[in-house]
Amino acid sequence: MAAQYYLQKRIIGAFVDFIPHGETVDAIVTSPVLVPDEDPEENWTDYNMGCAQDVQFESETEDDEDYCPALTGGYSKTITRTTVRDEIIVTLKDHSEPIFRLLFGLNQKLTGLTGQQPFENLGDREITGWLRLRGIGAAGSTDETLANVKVEVKMRISDYPGWTKDATKPVVAFEVQSNALNDLIDDGVLTA
Repeated sequence: MAAQYYLQKRIIGAFVDFIPHGETVDAIVTSPVLVPDEDPEENWTDYNMGCAQDVQFESETEDDEDYCPALTGGYSKTITRTTVRDEIIVTLKDHSEPIFRLLFGLNQKLTGLTGQQPFENLGDREITGWLRLRGIGAAGSTDETLANVKVEVKMRISDYPGWTKDATKPVVAFEVQSNALNDLIDDGVLTA
């Protein structure tokens, strides 16, 4: 019988592209029902947030416990676990406009042309849009794309170490939204 799994050691890095809803990209206005394609590639790379230093995939679950009498006496317990939320936590190397917009609690995109009232947004500081996470591996000296994950998300600052003499690396949480347009292209995952 042939092996069922392709075993491999991989060094995996990632690049993060994020397009907020309401942006006009290649003549379409992005929304939960309209996601940009990759022709031309600049549709996404124009919204690049840089290199990810670390990417973690986290799930929040809830358990439901049921007890039934056992035929041999006592009770048996059954636990049903349901995933209620998925998040992609990314440590970024660089800052970008969405990071500052969230950090300063702004209601609108920074343009550099007009001032805004900082910390005006007292609600949930998040930006909804489309995330493309490009997983890149290193096989010898050749870079390879392992997977492109494209999902609708709500982006929030997860952790911000502050302004210090050291380089500041913002940590961003992308909460995945359920959307039929979410997509995974995994052509490079199972190849040598």
